[in-house]
Amino acid sequence: MKHRIENPFPPSSRDCVVQVLSIGQWPDFSRYQDLLSLLPSDQQRRVTAYSRDHDRTRSLFGRLLLLSTVYHLYNIPYGACRIAFGMYGKPFLPDLPNFHFSLSHTESRVVFAFAASPLGVDVERLKAYDPRIAARFFTPEENREIARASNPIHRFYQIWTRKEAFIKATGEGMKRPLSSFDTLRDVRFLTFATEGYLVSLYTEEHLNPPKVQLIYDEDFINKLRTQERSLI
Repeated sequence: MKHRIENPFPPSSRDCVVQVLSIGQWPDFSRYQDLLSLLPSDQQRRVTAYSRDHDRTRSLFGRLLLLSTVYHLYNIPYGACRIAFGMYGKPFLPDLPNFHFSLSHTESRVVFAFAASPLGVDVERLKAYDPRIAARFFTPEENREIARASNPIHRFYQIWTRKEAFIKATGEGMKRPLSSFDTLRDVRFLTFATEGYLVSLYTEEHLNPPKVQLIYDEDFINKLRTQERSLI
């Protein structure tokens, strides 16, 4: 059965939600094998294609955040939620044309953002960076901003995550050179820090301030398990 909702996004077309999932002490991926079974078979294959446990775990949680949100909003079971990919690999839901989402993960954080218009999100941990990356991928003005910043690490990752969020929103990926656009003045960017990580969001339309939800892995797993029978 196909599930298609022409005007689906509640409660307001200007709302935006950002979920930040914190993964605790890294477990063996085998601990999550029962959660893997909740995914449709094609999504299971994408998760298990990663060679490292950490990458498989982050991929699994990202997909579960997406599918559990769609189930919560539209009552579409996991197995009926179709995921397709654009020309440059941007994922979308063909049965929910007004539901736009973006995923990002690094180290122990997985971030999922969704709204009724195109958007992109990126997350990075605040740590030492290689200045050669800024010299290669940032505009001259962005490099000057880093040079005069009181906290150059924060400024570097603000610019980097904004660039990643932008190309995710447009769906261009690395086809669009990162040095070809500036991130400093566009008010459609939003950046915030959370527990040593920096998250940037880009929205193509001016939306309400995002609702940021901090989620911990054990709470999320317990929620999934209470709903498990109705998810398939």
